[in-house]
Amino acid sequence: MRKVLLACLTIALIFTSSLQKAMAQACDVTNITIKLNSATNSGGNCQLNIDLSWDQRNNGGNKFTTVHIWTEANYPNPQLTYAHPPNATDLANVLGTILVVNPTLATPTLGTQYQNATLSPILSATGITKTYVSGTGINTINRFTIKGIALTIPGACNNVTKLIADVWSSNSNSNNGTQCVSPKNPFIVNDPLVSGKILCPLPRTYTVNIASQSLAQTAIFTVYADNAVLGVLDATDPVIFTSVLVNIPAVGTSFTSPALPLLSPNENASLWVRVQVTGQPFSITQLLSNTCPVLPVELTSFDATRLNTSSVKLKWQTVSEHNNKGFEVQRKTGSGDFETITFISSSAKDGNSNSLRNYEYTDNNSADNNTQYRLAQTDLDGRKSFSKVVIVKGNTSSGLAVLIYPNPSLDGNVNISFNDASGKDIQVTDGSGRQIQTVRSISVNQYTLHNLKTGLYFLNIKHHSTGETITRKIMVK
Repeated sequence: MRKVLLACLTIALIFTSSLQKAMAQACDVTNITIKLNSATNSGGNCQLNIDLSWDQRNNGGNKFTTVHIWTEANYPNPQLTYAHPPNATDLANVLGTILVVNPTLATPTLGTQYQNATLSPILSATGITKTYVSGTGINTINRFTIKGIALTIPGACNNVTKLIADVWSSNSNSNNGTQCVSPKNPFIVNDPLVSGKILCPLPRTYTVNIASQSLAQTAIFTVYADNAVLGVLDATDPVIFTSVLVNIPAVGTSFTSPALPLLSPNENASLWVRVQVTGQPFSITQLLSNTCPVLPVELTSFDATRLNTSSVKLKWQTVSEHNNKGFEVQRKTGSGDFETITFISSSAKDGNSNSLRNYEYTDNNSADNNTQYRLAQTDLDGRKSFSKVVIVKGNTSSGLAVLIYPNPSLDGNVNISFNDASGKDIQVTDGSGRQIQTVRSISVNQYTLHNLKTGLYFLNIKHHSTGETITRKIMVK
């Protein structure tokens, strides 16, 4: 009996070992995005220049990460097992290969030769970036971006060609062993096409254009401020807008967003647009470069708080100032006009600063009604730009104070200012009572509704701490 058990155990170990050799374990590769830099027809082919990005879990032993790219029509069938690195037969129809050397180091590099140079052409690229996403130790996830990849695809550039990438890693110093693989990652570089522009006149706005190159599609687009200025979309870039599900018409027409506000502190930032088409496992990104003149002041915050029945404290902060003379503090009570109540000079030498600066002013205010405040930032040459509007309660006012502007709105965007930043729920319904938008647990003193269509709406706001609910009408023309 012992001999039989020993024989069975030996067979099981051999079988398990064979399975391990037959298929490499899975690599954690996610969040693939593509940025199309250019597409040029040449000699019956399409010459593409793209940036390819993905998230990858760290493994301390990785010496190489290899990416093979095929057209869908030429992808190996049957699928490669990666029991060993792909050979000449496996890569007979590959478009090309990208080789990342030392992916676990802070500054990985691009390799110039895969195995034997005759096995697969190395795709030329202009550089590689690696940025931290999340986690620690073996659970660290980093984002890799290969920039300026030159890729030749058969056919014209207006054809929609699906590409497939296999991503695998090796712990071998000579890249001749496979540790893990993420196979069959599909992506398309030119459908949809994403573009847009930043409009410089104040207050600054931007638009996003999404054009299908095939059938009608639906998608959600997200806009990020390119704060780190690394030339890549990474975890340091904050989200400034997320759309609802939008309809992208079939080839021949396109979706164009209304003008969306580019608010402080992002007026000088370029913008990343990321489009996630419904049902696609990848996303398309594009950078909208901000070529507008640098605004004199980047205002990071502006708040007003009633201290007592006779005074209101205003506080604001700048992250940078250029040729800034100072700030007019303006006040509006009731239905009157804004009036300047004081001028606060810039604390920066010659009006120039690249560091945080804090300002405050206490206004003698004993008004019974709610009061609105804004700043008129003034350049050394006399030009002015205005901050957002903040609101404080009057002495006889009770509950939550809310300011809605512009109302009526001409572009479908409506700003809502509150007298405090505690938690609130917002619900927007149309004239028939149908729910249009719901935003829960916002803890800010200003919020903007986007993309409202022409019509009458009701804005319902519920204050978490008091349970108070108020309703206001909004008109969009």
